[in-house]
Amino acid sequence: MKIGIGIDTGGTCTDAVAYDLEKKEILAVGKTATTKDNLVIGIGKALDTLPAEVLAQAKVVALSTTLATNACVENKGGRGKLIFLGVDPENVKRIGKDYGFSDDDSLIFVDSKSNMTDGLIREPDWAELERRLDTELEDCQAVGIVELFANRTGAVLEKKVRRIIEEKYQIPVACGYELFSDLNAIGRGAGVLLNVRLITLIQDFLKAVKSAMKARNIQAPVVIVRSDGSLMPEEIAKKRPVETLLCGPVASVKGAAELCTAPDALVVDMGGTTTDISLVRNGVPLRQEGGIRIGQWATYVQGLYVDTFGLGGDSGISLDVEGKLSICSQRVMPLCMASVRYPSILEILKKQAADEQKTTTWRKRIYVGLKDISEDTSYTETEREIGRYFYENPMSFVGLEQKCGRSLHNSLLDRLLRENVIMPCGITPTDAMHVKGDFNAYHTEASILGIRHMAYLMECTEQEVCEKIYDLVREKLFINIARILLAQSCPVAAADISGDGWQNILREMYGQKRYGKRSPFGNISIDTDMIFVGVGGPIHLFLQDVAELFGTEAEVSTYARVANALGAIVGNVAAEVTLQIQAGQIQEGFLVTGNGISYEAENLEEASQYAEEQAIELAKKEAIRRGAAENAITVQVVHCKKEAALTQEESIFIEEKVTATAKAAMELK
Repeated sequence: MKIGIGIDTGGTCTDAVAYDLEKKEILAVGKTATTKDNLVIGIGKALDTLPAEVLAQAKVVALSTTLATNACVENKGGRGKLIFLGVDPENVKRIGKDYGFSDDDSLIFVDSKSNMTDGLIREPDWAELERRLDTELEDCQAVGIVELFANRTGAVLEKKVRRIIEEKYQIPVACGYELFSDLNAIGRGAGVLLNVRLITLIQDFLKAVKSAMKARNIQAPVVIVRSDGSLMPEEIAKKRPVETLLCGPVASVKGAAELCTAPDALVVDMGGTTTDISLVRNGVPLRQEGGIRIGQWATYVQGLYVDTFGLGGDSGISLDVEGKLSICSQRVMPLCMASVRYPSILEILKKQAADEQKTTTWRKRIYVGLKDISEDTSYTETEREIGRYFYENPMSFVGLEQKCGRSLHNSLLDRLLRENVIMPCGITPTDAMHVKGDFNAYHTEASILGIRHMAYLMECTEQEVCEKIYDLVREKLFINIARILLAQSCPVAAADISGDGWQNILREMYGQKRYGKRSPFGNISIDTDMIFVGVGGPIHLFLQDVAELFGTEAEVSTYARVANALGAIVGNVAAEVTLQIQAGQIQEGFLVTGNGISYEAENLEEASQYAEEQAIELAKKEAIRRGAAENAITVQVVHCKKEAALTQEESIFIEEKVTATAKAAMELK
């Protein structure tokens, strides 16, 4: 019997599935809490929920995780920097925010010159660059490099800068030409910067998995889900973590597709931090057109269609200045969970509940320390002091100031929050579930204390607060599902549908459908025949109600709570290579570029044949490198030609893209 183990580590829970790869049957499942400060513990406990005799027979361990997804949504990650070679800083300043860049010190601009006609024209001042790097990379954990017109130059500058950095600084380096073939250097840069920010996160995750496996004598190769649903070995994942950008969400849609009986489905995966929505048509998950967009980042990472937004069991609930409840996109540690790990939080909550002043402020929010940075000199002395206090004892910002004996500015917490050194605690939908009795895995008393105080501030009952929180979840689910269905029905209006005006329209639509509000001018409605398939722990509490508002039904399988882990182990290996053909620099010639290739052909037929041969060879090599069974590889080639019509009978060549996709099952030894 060939057994595979699927492991999914989310922001809140870690799941495990034992799967018979030959009979395609689930043998056992398990779920535990994710331990973010020490992932080994949570992963180990998840493995321990599976029978020991099954673990001993494992031929492969397949992973999925939302760690990269959550880091992008919350704009967190390691200290990475990006070197732009020949890219105009003013262009990045003008349009960089469209791709996710912000005004910080993560970008290093290096002067050089090249173009598509002549290739490399002027190299950088290498001596000056090396002097700059001594300062720029002082506290850098990983660095990315993107060269303008790298396709035309063969990425010679990217390769040289990488050699310099690897020899002198011994930190991970990612080159744009290895990850993306698109001409847009700023778009490539966004993906490369994300990649280097995610390197330490994914490496820590893989290290934790290997440690948990070693403790249980599991000797099997480790693979991880890519954003297109295929698998890649851990060695590649360590260098290309951006390819796992939608690892968790894609695993969930793969798992849901295995569990779902309907050919057309809308898959809703609600975790602790985010909700991911995917679409299945005729039993096949839809692919994303262009690159993946997640959070503030627009990338050229290829993958399945997944729409991710901040909504989960651990989304923070707060009161605005008008005393109205709101739900935010950022994850906070639920009070019920925090009080299990940090019992002293109960005393803080009791004091806050006894406060008769009807005021709420961020200064009362409780923080806990996740990492001990007291000896880490990459942080400032004040950051180490603050980190130490929170690591020793949970406290509010007011308590921190009392501990430090001075007034502090809240911006001092920014980096510690961004790098997961500390984490806020607060009321969440998970706490409301504990108070209502729908979920009881943690400390209900803490949830009651927090919601009781909020009920006092709102002058209503605890149950009314809980129902309002549930309704916030339903409303946000409804608005985003409606947005997605509208965008799919009318793609040309997709960008407009994401605007604030449409959000208000969809919010009004929810009120009309949920509460029967009637407008004298007419009501708005969206219906669909797609079945809503629920994935994730809390989704069963909300999805049926939301599905009914769209005139459809919801399905939540018995195994829905571990669909991500299932999706990880049912995947195969795939490698896709795309080469571009454009008008070349010789008369009536054509230029083939991509993946470090720059080849001039005399005619289009020669260029197309060369591009196909090279794409097939590169795709096969990459599939084998990713662990595919060599004798089982199949390759599909697609030629996509663009032409502009001059007359009814004549046209002019614009470009041609040749894509080879190699697929095979994972080779199991």
